[in-house]
Amino acid sequence: ELYFEVAPNKEIKESEVPIQVQVSYTDEAGARRVRSLTTKLKVSKNEDEIMATMDPTVGATFITQKAGEESFGGDREKGRKRIASFRSAMKSKAGAAPKAVQAMLEKADMALDMEDKEIERQEEMMEAAPASAPSGAADEAFTENLAQMKRSSKSLFRKDVDEE
Repeated sequence: ELYFEVAPNKEIKESEVPIQVQVSYTDEAGARRVRSLTTKLKVSKNEDEIMATMDPTVGATFITQKAGEESFGGDREKGRKRIASFRSAMKSKAGAAPKAVQAMLEKADMALDMEDKEIERQEEMMEAAPASAPSGAADEAFTENLAQMKRSSKSLFRKDVDEE
C-alpha cells in the first residue's frame, strides 16, 4: 500500500486535476521496475459527491501513519490531535454519506479510536517510567511508533480481514 498527500499551493479552479504517480520497486527476481498511473481527478465541493466516493479505510490508514510519524518524532499529542480532528470531520459528514459508506466510516472510527488509545497508553507508559531509567519505556514507545507509521489498512482493519 502506498499513501501520499498532495496539497496545492492555490485554489483549484479547473474541473479536473491531472495526476501521475510513478512507483519504482524491485521485483522478486531483483529487477528494478517502474509502474505509472495517469488519471484525472474530478474536483468537487459537493459534500454528497465527496462522501459517496470516499474510502474511509484509506483515510484512516493515512491518518494513523501520519500520527505515527508525529509520535515517532516525539510529538504524541500532535498525533492524537490529528486523529481526533479526522474522527470529528468523519462524524460531521457521516449523515450525508450513503449507507455503505456510513458502515465504513463507523469501522474507520473504531480503528482510529484504538490507535488513539494506543498513543495514550504510550504517553502513560512514558510518564510512569522512572526518571532515572526511562530508556526501556522510550525504546518500547519508539518501536511501537515505528510500527504505527508503517501500519497498513490490512493490519489496521485486521478484525475485518479475519472475518472474511
